[in-house]
Amino acid sequence: MRNADSIEEQNARVEGSTQRTRRKGIGSGNHPNSRAQLRPKPWPKGVSGNPGGKPGYDVGAKIARTIFESNEEAIYHAMAEALLRGNAYTFKELCERAYGKLKEDVVHHADEALLAALAAGRKRNSDGDGS
Repeated sequence: MRNADSIEEQNARVEGSTQRTRRKGIGSGNHPNSRAQLRPKPWPKGVSGNPGGKPGYDVGAKIARTIFESNEEAIYHAMAEALLRGNAYTFKELCERAYGKLKEDVVHHADEALLAALAAGRKRNSDGDGS
């Protein structure tokens, strides 16, 4: 049975034990292995800890690549048929999805005869609109 004397003795033992364990310089957050010391320091303003972020994964690109690489003959015939019908959009979209857009620009050069014909056509249209 607990009485006032036993409670006081227990409190004295607890206080004595905490006084022995607390040495100078070692307390809450001062020990080298304490959680406060192990916590990483915050990033400075404007700096990210993960600047690139998690890289994305394009499932559609993987599917398109697999289709292109495993069905070469079928793709060839389907694309040839689409191109013969004048539908280059399908080919362009599948290629860009599978391998990405081209990085180099294509520059078209018009010859002098074509430029002269375009200028003559524009002149005829402007003369015809005013009449």
